[in-house]
Amino acid sequence: MTWDGAQFVARVTLPNGCETGYARVATMERSIGSVRPFVCRTADGDLPPGALIEGLIWGGRDRANWQADVTADLAALSKQPDHGWEYSVLWLFRRSADRTAFTRDVFLRDVQRVDRDEKSRTAGLLSSLVYGYDGAGETALAFDRLKELCDRFPESELTGRLGLYFASIAVVNHPEFEPELNRLLAQVALRSPDNPGLRTLMSRLVARTPTPIATIRQIAEGWMRDEPENMQPHYYLAEALAQSQAADAQSEAESHASAAIDLVFRPHPFDSAERRPRQAVFELRSKLRTARGDLAGASADAQIARTIAEAGFGRPAPTFSATTLDAKTIDTASLRGRITVLDFWFINCPPCAVERPKLNAIVDEFGDRVRFVGFALDSPEALTAYRKANPYRYEIVARSQAIADAFDVKSFPTHMVIDASGTIVWLSGSDDDRIERLRATIARVLAAARQ
Repeated sequence: MTWDGAQFVARVTLPNGCETGYARVATMERSIGSVRPFVCRTADGDLPPGALIEGLIWGGRDRANWQADVTADLAALSKQPDHGWEYSVLWLFRRSADRTAFTRDVFLRDVQRVDRDEKSRTAGLLSSLVYGYDGAGETALAFDRLKELCDRFPESELTGRLGLYFASIAVVNHPEFEPELNRLLAQVALRSPDNPGLRTLMSRLVARTPTPIATIRQIAEGWMRDEPENMQPHYYLAEALAQSQAADAQSEAESHASAAIDLVFRPHPFDSAERRPRQAVFELRSKLRTARGDLAGASADAQIARTIAEAGFGRPAPTFSATTLDAKTIDTASLRGRITVLDFWFINCPPCAVERPKLNAIVDEFGDRVRFVGFALDSPEALTAYRKANPYRYEIVARSQAIADAFDVKSFPTHMVIDASGTIVWLSGSDDDRIERLRATIARVLAAARQ
């Protein structure tokens, strides 16, 4: 970045064919402001195929003319070698912006039409069908398409970044499919360990699949070559090695844990994806040091892990004031005297939508003992329409970006628990079991309040 006398300016060259991008500013300690999406243009000023469709979701286009834009963009994308991903974007958009007409039956018929009429069974298409069938209530068919995707395109980045990712969201409410997801993920890893799309699922790959350590090593080492400043591949390899019974595995695990920790302390922009791995790698090295008798080093690492885990906890909720969709005033003072759960989300967030039934169940379980407030980024009009077809038992505050910034929320969904004194006592991470952790935290805080 450079200072031009009035503002900081940064320029970046994007890969050829890139449809959209994201910009954010970060120091070593935190992100500053919200992520800003944008639609890309080619060197001659044209929009690349797919940019119009992507812009519907990420705010780079005026949605009023979306149907004409979609028709033109679909025609342009049909000539691309790996088109098909665009259907998942369109379905996601229509589920929020066109909900009155786009009922579940209409959704399912459209997914079936695409499945029937699209002759090119690309990785992008099959990934979209995974999302589409699950969203339309046919999760078994979604996993049929996932199997086809993993069997045919283990080398495609879209297989990991879209297809397997969509499936990992689906199993939140359909745990009966989790063994099949883990099996297919391990299959792709074994057949194509150089696929960078696997990196988004490394936590699941290491913890929940019987993947050989040699495969985990190949994935991690490729990641290290591509992103030498990233601590996460070292951490995940260390975690896998720590579970191994091979000779010298524990020593190598500690070496990679130390490499990850070294990278944590080197200057680089803060990435919210590192929050949980940063804590976990100190916990891991503490255990490894304990096992070999280095109790002083283990104690120091355990203390740092606790410090990281408590970052953002134990502090008062920031000052804010807002009005819910039901015209109730909510502010910092109103959070006191009662345990409160906050949910930061937005309509076009797939994990947010998938978690909704479990969050509603938690509201039913704890009832009046806990206040539940959802801070959404969307407009009141969009949220009112969305809520008619998607019962959401939290109080809802619209246009909450400023409040999310005040709470230092950088990823969605994010859940928080605030105790009766108005203190933040728990913050969710990216763990697959974050809803279960939320429920356990509520129960723990309620029990503590009764003592």
